[in-house]
Amino acid sequence: MNASDQTTLARNVMKFRQLRKLSIMELATASGLSRDTVARCEKGDALPTLNTLSRLSHGLGVPTWLLLDHRIADTQEVVEDKPKPLILRRITNWFRGVFN
Repeated sequence: MNASDQTTLARNVMKFRQLRKLSIMELATASGLSRDTVARCEKGDALPTLNTLSRLSHGLGVPTWLLLDHRIADTQEVVEDKPKPLILRRITNWFRGVFN
């Protein structure tokens, strides 16, 4: 994982956590990780293992690959009340681009 991937991961973890209206501690509990680990991942200070990525994605309720997708990190859209439709739209658009 390079520095760009760590930045993408950090931005996506924060974005999904905020969309789910979770505190860092709530995400840590839902993920089975320590608060420090979640905070370090969100700051881009950690080099997470695959297990940590899997736990974060489980706690956030998103597929692991979405945490590493730079297109989500780069978007400025914030949807307060409807995070799932935003995610589903992005996934649908991504699949259309890949398979069309």
